[in-house]
Amino acid sequence: MKIFKRFILSLCFLLCILLSGGCAGKEGGYIIYGIDSSGTSLVENSFEGEVPSSKEELARSMLDQLGDNAQRRGAEAPIPAKVDVRSIEFSEDGSRMSVYFSEGYSDIPLIREPLIRAAIVNTLLQIEGLSGVSFYVGDSVLVDAVGRTIGTMTKDSFIGNFGNSQAALQIRDLLLYYPSSDGERLVPYERRVHYSSNTNLAKLVIENLCQEPVGSGLKAIISDSSVFLHISTSDGICYLDIDSSYFTKVTGVTREVSIYTLVNSLCNLDGISKVQITVFRNGTPDISENSFSGTYEKNPKLIIE
Repeated sequence: MKIFKRFILSLCFLLCILLSGGCAGKEGGYIIYGIDSSGTSLVENSFEGEVPSSKEELARSMLDQLGDNAQRRGAEAPIPAKVDVRSIEFSEDGSRMSVYFSEGYSDIPLIREPLIRAAIVNTLLQIEGLSGVSFYVGDSVLVDAVGRTIGTMTKDSFIGNFGNSQAALQIRDLLLYYPSSDGERLVPYERRVHYSSNTNLAKLVIENLCQEPVGSGLKAIISDSSVFLHISTSDGICYLDIDSSYFTKVTGVTREVSIYTLVNSLCNLDGISKVQITVFRNGTPDISENSFSGTYEKNPKLIIE
């Protein structure tokens, strides 16, 4: 009997250790992103302290920790000491947030600023219901090196890690086409993205087409990118293998628009003039007359000017 009691006590003690160790440093499950010692990639650290109950308090606490200059696990705080967070504002529905920085934000080196922005935005977007973040410097919206407005940043504004060197960080504007409200035309939409240099740009286009542009009123073709089985580019042709379920998931648009949403967007990339689509049904290429398998070129007639 004594041996059994000792066994139970030991088991309970071990369970307490495992539970306390598993929860240490993971209060609320939030991550505070820092910048590694090389200044080229993001490092994950646990949210410290008690998690506030309101969105506003949680956002302020996250921003405080993003500006905490005490390094944790080799990570540097993204918000420099000379930059203050003056205020924050949430939209009425709580889906968007504006962060107002002091003028010192403008002094951040241009090659470093996108990584800092990625750390801040990715941290804040963990807040429930928040889908977009905008930055202001003083009272003016943040602009890039040539004066273009950065605008609202979402989870797909930053693609991938940022590589292992400063040269691996790339920034570009993607010209994408989304279906019009009646599903019969294409609406152009420009999205600025950050991505690592080893990213497949054709795949980057497809991934963005599966995300709704925040605040634009446009709808993504589908939300599930798994129907795109394979994407590659060679000699000016983008080879796109699609599962036949794509055509059942795309609703409210013509079949022609469902194809040229992809084709027109991909043909905007340098080095792509045609898209060869192969439709797979039950794992086998569909070469029937009703299949949309074939080679396509950009169709400007469908675009709403």
